[in-house]
Amino acid sequence: MLGSKEPPREGARCGKHPGKVFAAAYVRTFLAVWALAWIVVPHPTVAHGAQTGAVVGAGIAATSFGVNYQFAARSWAMWAIDRGYHVLQLTLAGVVLGAMA
Repeated sequence: MLGSKEPPREGARCGKHPGKVFAAAYVRTFLAVWALAWIVVPHPTVAHGAQTGAVVGAGIAATSFGVNYQFAARSWAMWAIDRGYHVLQLTLAGVVLGAMA
């Protein structure tokens, strides 16, 4: 039809500049790691930091994504990728926090 626009594809960035996308991702990752640092004990070991990061990643981040994916009828394969990324991200952040203590 003349003048009609096709809806954006799932995951399309709608023309956003990659720098803005990466800047927003950096800020959100910083906030996630800051929250994890607030949760871990004052002087965690590397093992405790990794365990806490994995629990937060799998128990909070991944399950929250799962609820959103369920209601949006999104692919479970994509959920597995996103879940794995956030579990790994928070586990590694916990390792770093433990190493810095």
